[in-house]
Amino acid sequence: MKKSILFVDDQDEILLLLKRMFQEEDYNLYFANGGPQAIELLKHNSIDILVTDLRMPGMSGLEVLKIVKTQYPEIVRIVLSGFSQIPSIIEAINSGDIFKYITKPWKVDEDAKKIIKEASDYSDYLKSKNTSASDNFNIKKEDFLQLLRFLPNPYIFIENNDEAYSENIRKLEENNIEKEILIGDSYKLLILRK
Repeated sequence: MKKSILFVDDQDEILLLLKRMFQEEDYNLYFANGGPQAIELLKHNSIDILVTDLRMPGMSGLEVLKIVKTQYPEIVRIVLSGFSQIPSIIEAINSGDIFKYITKPWKVDEDAKKIIKEASDYSDYLKSKNTSASDNFNIKKEDFLQLLRFLPNPYIFIENNDEAYSENIRKLEENNIEKEILIGDSYKLLILRK
């Protein structure tokens, strides 16, 4: 499946250079000339990799990274920045959980392409990790959502530890709390009503 990359930079010539560099590669490419446009694109598109400059007017790249880390944690984040911005790069690394950074101007297109390829592989790894965790939870999503619609103020506990599950059931029974129990291959789901 094609990965989607969002490039964010306030310099049109950098975005044009990135477009030329990656147009022959097997990626869906998105371009934003600032933070607000990037956030808007993120709301309406499934993005796998974000590559952002740090120093931009209005919303800085650091602000974009923080928003993406909070609202879209599955997106692999890369900083595209000049050597003069080392303190900002360090702050981005420490607060934005960035995967790597690309210095600009870059000397060889292949360096940037290699980093993007590594980010793509890392994105696959993150998705497989999330998928394997959700594979253990084998109730149909539609059934689960339909069930939740009928529950006023539901509380949900998912257990895969029999001891913790038994203890929770005991406490629920002691307190006369209404419950529904769904049991799957590797989980037990308690849905409680107030």
